[in-house]
Amino acid sequence: MKKLIAFTSLVCFWFSSLCQDPEFGNVSLELFSKKNEKFPDAEAIVLFDRGVTAFYEDGGYNIRFTRTKRIKILKKSGYEWANVSIPYYTDGYGKTERVYNIQAYSYNLEDGKIIKTKLDPADVFKEKVTDLWSQLKFAFPKVKEGTIVEFQYIHETPFLTNLPDWEFQSRIPTLSSEYEVAIIPFYDYVFIAQGMSRFGKSKNFQRKFTTLGSSHSQIELKENVFQYGMYNVPAFESEDFITSIDDYIMKIDFQLSQVNSLNGSTQQILTTYPKLIDDLLKYQSYGKFLKQVTKQSGAMVQGLNLGGQAPVEKIKKITDFVKKEFTWNGYQLRFTRQNAKSLLTTKSGNTTEINLLLVGMLRNAGIEAFPVFLSTRDHGKIKRDYPFEQFFNYTIGYAKVGQAGVLLDATEDLLPFDRIPTRCFNDQGLIIKDNDEQWVDLSHSVISNEINNITIKLEDENATGSLLRITTDYKAFHLRKKYKDNQSSLAQLLGTSFDEITSIKTRNYDNPDKQYIVGIDGTLELEDVGEQILVQPFIGIAQNTNLLTAKKRNYPVDMVYRSNTEYNSTLTIDDTYKVTVVPEAYSLNNDLAEIKFSATTKDNTVTCKGKITFKKDIYQPGEYSRIKYYFDQIVKYFNSPIVLEKVQ
Repeated sequence: MKKLIAFTSLVCFWFSSLCQDPEFGNVSLELFSKKNEKFPDAEAIVLFDRGVTAFYEDGGYNIRFTRTKRIKILKKSGYEWANVSIPYYTDGYGKTERVYNIQAYSYNLEDGKIIKTKLDPADVFKEKVTDLWSQLKFAFPKVKEGTIVEFQYIHETPFLTNLPDWEFQSRIPTLSSEYEVAIIPFYDYVFIAQGMSRFGKSKNFQRKFTTLGSSHSQIELKENVFQYGMYNVPAFESEDFITSIDDYIMKIDFQLSQVNSLNGSTQQILTTYPKLIDDLLKYQSYGKFLKQVTKQSGAMVQGLNLGGQAPVEKIKKITDFVKKEFTWNGYQLRFTRQNAKSLLTTKSGNTTEINLLLVGMLRNAGIEAFPVFLSTRDHGKIKRDYPFEQFFNYTIGYAKVGQAGVLLDATEDLLPFDRIPTRCFNDQGLIIKDNDEQWVDLSHSVISNEINNITIKLEDENATGSLLRITTDYKAFHLRKKYKDNQSSLAQLLGTSFDEITSIKTRNYDNPDKQYIVGIDGTLELEDVGEQILVQPFIGIAQNTNLLTAKKRNYPVDMVYRSNTEYNSTLTIDDTYKVTVVPEAYSLNNDLAEIKFSATTKDNTVTCKGKITFKKDIYQPGEYSRIKYYFDQIVKYFNSPIVLEKVQ
């Protein structure tokens, strides 16, 4: 559930006052002895998490955010919560955030006494994540089961567009999470509350704020203070098949909506999508870059000799050319970071630079093409009601072919020209077109296939096997991208299925328009149980655990794309063995999925066939129990062994 609340409004739910922070730097014996009755299975628990955001004046207005957090480590599996990372942003043009005054302590109970250990400042490390993002990292000292850790830091930012956001929920339970925001009257913000129908506690009031006027005389104003709290928040039970935890966790996001001045004038920031598109087209790092790169890439298009070719052929040839000649530098950015000339010279760029080049070249070839602004899966879904550019982080291309359109991305050379990377499969994207608001569906309707042909031979107590895996579309892409057509990497494809691999061959790695085929031969080690020999007909490559473990789920099961997986296995044995048990057959076919398994015996041969088709890319929470059950059946039937015995 998402909820929009304007900070300029003083209409709010009133509850009792927020509780005060425990004293930082001092813990009581009670915290060590108190039982965790509310969340008995937790590996760690947040005792309290407190954030305070306020404006301060320093030749202008900046934002200061102070965070204080205390966690109790309950199990060894919770040791990871004793590792802290604090990200901060630099815009590349001279402005940067800064993090300072980091204080951290570990507390252990030894012989009835609390032993306090302070973090050595020398153990705080800076790590560069991207050109724009860095982080400070540290690990608490002397952590064991029962340790209490706490830290505090100050984070200052000159970027007023976004106030620091706040997450009330994490992957471990939280007993108390409170956030205070003080807003000066020069700025109006809205926030989007997600994952909750109301706050545990909420309060707002005004207090004095003194600032300097244009004549450097002091002016006394009123700032609006908002306090919010959530208590006994359960852990977010994140499973597989999810876009981003940020789409569903309990949190509040802040966005600047309006800037006010002392003379009474205002500047609207909360805009409309047509206005957002108009602004993008005027930006030097977007629309003007597109114009420049379109103009400067004309000679390249002429060199492709596209005359007389159909529109689809032109689109394919241009997309393949950009993929071959230009390299993605690994950065997913909302805007360009270099000019058009630099991109054409270095032949390397971020996602927006490369795909704006693609759009420009298509236009030079007479194709009606536009950029598409979107948010990748790990960045979270776009809130369609709130037209803020911060919700976007990626650009692809869109080309019209008759009445239809094709989505394009030139950053992945292992994909066919008319396929965008799966990181872009995230609801809808905004077509950047003058005076028009159009959205395009980013999902992919074509089913990706994987066919596994398996042969197993058992002769003279020696077992040999082979696997021929044939993949198409996104199944082929992920196989290509993960293993890079490298034999030693592909040898890990089957894990321990083969005792020894004797041969690996592949086909069509460099041609993403064709099936990618991997063939592996080797020896197998079979399982002996008393007088019986167990043979896995699918040699252990079928899914053997259900990744859906929660009893219920309040967010969708996101399969990313529709898929079909088939297994065809033939086991041949010599006359020294006999088949005593074959796996039970199973069949299911409905609107959600098709799952089939069968096993037949003829003479000395056992043939097993399996098929798994998920007919949707996204299943709603109401369908969760059915999908979970289907995975249970896959694990059960597709891993059932053939049982052999030696002939006496």
